[in-house]
Amino acid sequence: IRITNRLGLADSVYPDKVEKQLTEVIPNGKRSDFCHRIVNFGREICTARSPKCNECGLSSNCKFFSENCK
Repeated sequence: IRITNRLGLADSVYPDKVEKQLTEVIPNGKRSDFCHRIVNFGREICTARSPKCNECGLSSNCKFFSENCK
């Protein structure tokens, strides 16, 4: 939830709302892979307390980065 909100893919803290928003942008056959990748991304780059925005390959498309790290 945290990461998808940071990236601008979702805008809710409620899991059911986030899931609904993600189903609109992530193809059905890719959802499980996306989930695993986003968890790893959160562990390695987009950590809760100190995200590594300067190391992130998604920063140019990231809502959090554009609002907080420029």
